[in-house]
Amino acid sequence: MLLSLLFAPRAEGRPVADIPFSLQGVHIFVMAKVNGQGPFPMNIDTGGGMGLSLGLARKLGISSEGDIVGGGAGGNTVKFGMAKNLSVGLGGVTLSGLSGTIDGNLEDAAAGIGPELFQAYTVAFDYDRLRMRLYPKGTIPALPKASKLSLRLQDDGKPLILVKVGDQEGWFMADTGGGVSLIVQKNFWQPRQVDRQSPKLVKAIVGYGVGGPIYGRFGRLPKLSFGGIDMPNSLASFSDMTQGTLSNPKRAGIIGQRILRRFNVVFDYANASVYLTPNEAFARPASFGRTGLSGLAEGYGYPVDYVIKGSAGERAGMRKGDVIVAIDGQRLDETSAAQAFARAEGTRLKLLVLRGDRTFETTLVLREVL
Repeated sequence: MLLSLLFAPRAEGRPVADIPFSLQGVHIFVMAKVNGQGPFPMNIDTGGGMGLSLGLARKLGISSEGDIVGGGAGGNTVKFGMAKNLSVGLGGVTLSGLSGTIDGNLEDAAAGIGPELFQAYTVAFDYDRLRMRLYPKGTIPALPKASKLSLRLQDDGKPLILVKVGDQEGWFMADTGGGVSLIVQKNFWQPRQVDRQSPKLVKAIVGYGVGGPIYGRFGRLPKLSFGGIDMPNSLASFSDMTQGTLSNPKRAGIIGQRILRRFNVVFDYANASVYLTPNEAFARPASFGRTGLSGLAEGYGYPVDYVIKGSAGERAGMRKGDVIVAIDGQRLDETSAAQAFARAEGTRLKLLVLRGDRTFETTLVLREVL
């Protein structure tokens, strides 16, 4: 892939771009120009690749140049359109000559980028200040308190780091696009009986990926460590998936944003390294959730895909297929749903629920699941 990097030379170790980002849930979004137009929201995703929503492709007048069938962490395959000769402008630098996918299921004008960015620059995320900084390829900022980890790049450009899960060690993808803590693949945990190290396991949808929901069980590990950093009592998901990327025999699983955001992170692909510095969020308690509901908020509400037995959601009478359309009288979107569900244990939420062709109200009292 040809990358035309348009910026004036800078001193090594100094950023060529310093870009604010926002967190939607735990996902990183910056504002970027695509083909000189915009800016539009762009997800920065080490586990993904250059892609456009159908809504953005239409807005830019981009037509698909053929189709491909792909998959992700979910078990189903998905058909994507293809776009070529794209350019992305970020904080005054431009990457051009890019190819990407068009996701026909997404109507909002948005985009994503992954290896294309990380292979061109050293990329640093400062979660304390919500800044993404780009450094010349192969250079890094001063990192006096960082732990350095070796990075192994897969053929598709996705980064792996060595993680010790309980008493077992494996290579996990460091996924800034993964809204999870740790997902351990079945081909890794089952033969090593890693799941038995958790004192309690809860059956649930443990995440979502391209191709649909990820089924498995949640638990807590007495010890999780990488790069000399210990994270006791960490949340872990034990995937039951036997298809899709979570059956990849070359890795043990995914370490996602709910762990990565606890560090200021520097990805230096050129030197096969990643640097982690614990930030303000490092010591905060990790919560699996307080509703017992699994779903993805959409424009019309929060459709419920799974209700954990004995959870606050089940006690409130929720069922699979229900759609929460409002909480405490406020219409829902992805951000407002996440904020409401993250309130303190014991908080009472008044839900307006659509079930079939009727609506009803119920009260859900937040309570830790695990």
